[in-house]
Amino acid sequence: MKTFFYSFISIIISIKMYNVQEVNEVYLSYNIIESKVITKKYIDDKGSLNFYIGNEHFISNLAPKKINKNDLKCESLLDVKTLISISNKKRKELIKAGHKSGKIKMLNNSDVFKVIYLYEKKEDKIYIYKVKWVDEIMN
Repeated sequence: MKTFFYSFISIIISIKMYNVQEVNEVYLSYNIIESKVITKKYIDDKGSLNFYIGNEHFISNLAPKKINKNDLKCESLLDVKTLISISNKKRKELIKAGHKSGKIKMLNNSDVFKVIYLYEKKEDKIYIYKVKWVDEIMN
């Protein structure tokens, strides 16, 4: 219960820290922020690295940047729930603006943020991947 409370407070604080319209670059935790969300990683037939955090899918085609664990600044890292909350707010604001102008623009996951960096912890190193957020239909 305590963990849930702290996670909830963390999400609220993270959302308030971000001015939704201005968020173009985000830093996503794969396994740095503790979470009960299931994660999975694999390389597909094309050689792309695929990350799943819960039901959210991210793909990287680039080699990661590597930093020491001590150089990591965790205050800007988001968990996947916060990422989804911010993207939902951004989408709602676009819909409201669209109603006023008569043109509603719907965003795919890959259009919500210009850049997403995914942070993965392995032993004493942090690997930073530039990823694309993939739209998938889940049952």
